[in-house]
Amino acid sequence: RNHLLAHDLADMRSQSAKLNPPARTHDLDSPLTKVTTYLGKIAKKKSWIARLLNLKDDELVQQAHELQAMLLESDNVHKPQLDAQRLEQDYGQDIVRFLLASTRISRFERQDSSQECTRAATNAHNGSCDSGSDNESADPSNPAPSSVNSSNGLVEMPEEDQAMLFEAGRSYAIDFSHVYVLQLSGALCFVGMKVLEDWDLFKCLDISYSKMTSFLLAVEKGYRDNPYHNVYHAADVTNRLATMLHYSGLAAHLRESRKGRIQLLGVVLAAAVHDYEHPGTNNAYAVNTGQLYAKIYNDQAVYENSALYQALTLTDKPELDYAVNFSEETKRLLRVTVIDLVLSTDMSKHFDMVTMVKAKMGSLISKAEEKRGSQFLHAIPSGLASRNDDDNPEAKAGLPLKDLTSDQLHLIFQFALKVADIGHCMLPLDQHKFWVGHLETEFFNQGDLEKEAGFPVSPLMDRNKPGPTNGNNQAGFFE
Repeated sequence: RNHLLAHDLADMRSQSAKLNPPARTHDLDSPLTKVTTYLGKIAKKKSWIARLLNLKDDELVQQAHELQAMLLESDNVHKPQLDAQRLEQDYGQDIVRFLLASTRISRFERQDSSQECTRAATNAHNGSCDSGSDNESADPSNPAPSSVNSSNGLVEMPEEDQAMLFEAGRSYAIDFSHVYVLQLSGALCFVGMKVLEDWDLFKCLDISYSKMTSFLLAVEKGYRDNPYHNVYHAADVTNRLATMLHYSGLAAHLRESRKGRIQLLGVVLAAAVHDYEHPGTNNAYAVNTGQLYAKIYNDQAVYENSALYQALTLTDKPELDYAVNFSEETKRLLRVTVIDLVLSTDMSKHFDMVTMVKAKMGSLISKAEEKRGSQFLHAIPSGLASRNDDDNPEAKAGLPLKDLTSDQLHLIFQFALKVADIGHCMLPLDQHKFWVGHLETEFFNQGDLEKEAGFPVSPLMDRNKPGPTNGNNQAGFFE
């Protein structure tokens, strides 16, 4: 009898252990591991899954094995396998090669070893900052002027062009190609100061107005005279980004909190400095020619890291330290925001970001589209035709802004800057052609340098072949 009782007790303990397995203290399996494991289970002829997907068992097993192999063999699960595809359309080939070259940097072997602002002229807002404001100890000796003279930094600027720049942060229609042709100085400073003043950030964050002006003018001087990556491109990007944040309702939403205001400041500064000291060649060229910054940054986001280091250290000079009144906590949040956004403009992160947006924002955008219909995706470009001063962020965006997680907001900032950076695609055709033509000139200049150095010429950079302005390549890039 005792033997039977002991056997029953052991059996009960065994069953209990099966029903209540010991809890794991940590889940050490990555999402990728979980997906590949699940695909492996599906591959074991789960008939009910096959019926659910209207597939035969052998088809299900084959698809599961193929997906599992694709995930395990891919060098970047965020990037589409463009190099494994044969595109039937002629217009896709050059762009595919360009994108592949941009998203992976590998060292070339030599083919022949023997070859070697002004202040923004706008009325400051009189409204008070709400709770959580940064200006509790604002310096009364450093107020933002209620009106300022716009002629000091914009050299010999016609009145109609000044009027055009007064729309900074509210209009996509500002023609920065025209500003470029006239070679007007102070445009980037003007745009930055105008946007910061419109958003009440000087008052609410206690920013030194004079030092911010000096800082932005110093940033302007740091931009080189490249055909494309120059100060006019920076001004264009800064305006486009600010306009997106305005018409999407995000700017109004973020101004409701102290942290949001700091992030808005970081977004504007990131756009302003993102190509600071850009040499007119790409990261791969810096790596392949063994440039100092490539060595310093271990071949990773070379020019983005270089721009950040050089631009952010400008504030080491007291006369350029616009954040002199900031707490250490505020300085840290601002610095992290600027660094993160500028690094997101590295083309090697292109597919990673697109994938993350689809994964983390897809359902949110779908809900907004259902709420507002097809009008949703056209909410931002409405600024092309008119000013929209509606202060209801939810009405503008169609997105539940207050429900956005910090991760989603962070991703929106990154993607917004990326869209702003290549956003001349949405401009009137003559402006878009202007910018693409200058980009092509810069590309061809790099191609010439690569030929001289004995390197293979990068995609789209051989002046003897179709470049970025080629119609097929444009169609491929838009797709």
